[in-house]
Amino acid sequence: MEESAAGAAATGGEVEQVTEVEIAVAKAEIGADGIGCEPASAVTLAGLKKLRRSGFVKPGESVVLILTGHLLKDPDFTIKFHRGDLFEGTPEGATAKAEAAEAKSLQRARWCSMRNLGL
Repeated sequence: MEESAAGAAATGGEVEQVTEVEIAVAKAEIGADGIGCEPASAVTLAGLKKLRRSGFVKPGESVVLILTGHLLKDPDFTIKFHRGDLFEGTPEGATAKAEAAEAKSLQRARWCSMRNLGL
């Protein structure tokens, strides 16, 4: 961990921490674009969103996110998230349920747009 932090500091980089809920939401957003990934790969988008909000990543800057896993590594995660019960019984449960509903709405809107465009 210390070596990673030193490497980030030496190159002008930044290290950010994300929650399981942020990962689940990012995974759903990636899925809304038709790309299936495992939760660990969605950490890249969850981290980028935090870095963007903090101002570390500026508007108009180019960023590359690498996804190394595929959806079939952990299909139960996806199913439970979209049913709204992935975080059931945890302090994050209510927030996660709302985020799941928002992600589902986003997916439907994108699907409808693509369908209307004949894609």
